[in-house]
Amino acid sequence: MTKKLNYLCILFLFLFSFSLNAQLFRFKPKTKYHRDENGKLVKDDQNSKDTAHKKFKFDQKNLRYGFGSAGLSFGNPTIISIAPLIGYEFNENLFVNFSAGYIYQRVNYGPITPGGANYIYENHIFYPSLGVSYGFGPSFVARAEVEFMNFKSDSIRFDKITGLPIQIRVNVVNPYLGVGYRQPITERGYFYLFLLYNPLYTQYANENKGFWGSPFRISGFYTF
Repeated sequence: MTKKLNYLCILFLFLFSFSLNAQLFRFKPKTKYHRDENGKLVKDDQNSKDTAHKKFKFDQKNLRYGFGSAGLSFGNPTIISIAPLIGYEFNENLFVNFSAGYIYQRVNYGPITPGGANYIYENHIFYPSLGVSYGFGPSFVARAEVEFMNFKSDSIRFDKITGLPIQIRVNVVNPYLGVGYRQPITERGYFYLFLLYNPLYTQYANENKGFWGSPFRISGFYTF
């Protein structure tokens, strides 16, 4: 499993660096020259300014903000989820973003022993992620994402004094690859919808599959 994770991290970094370099460091056009009034061959000043090797320069106007999945459900169970994000749009194709996801769960299972106190299950799930989206044409998008989860595991221990179940927290890294669709919603923002796949998912070990119940995820967010 460790080897698989290392390979996928290397693949993610390779795809990220390849797409970034392809967009930020484009080919250097052929330099043009002209002869001055003395007949000396000199470099075209306008050409050197406009078509020289283009390097990345941060522009605050290209920052994008947005939200991923968000929801509220009160009662039993109670679920609250939110995933704000910030990203940078390098050009019309390449978008890199960081998301800070959070889910709160609360379930009242009632008394687990006759006449006993109610067992209330609470879980705070944190899942920050780093993603790269690359557009092919106006609508089709490829996506690579790494998600870092911290949550209560299904592995249950029992308190020696009270006998009540105690859950432990685990950390999980979930890599995803997938494809999706984007639709402009404003002059600056898009709505993204993805189908993602986690190649490290296993249904037999909670610590390896993360919080989600399937290797496939439908994920989306919008930016502005």
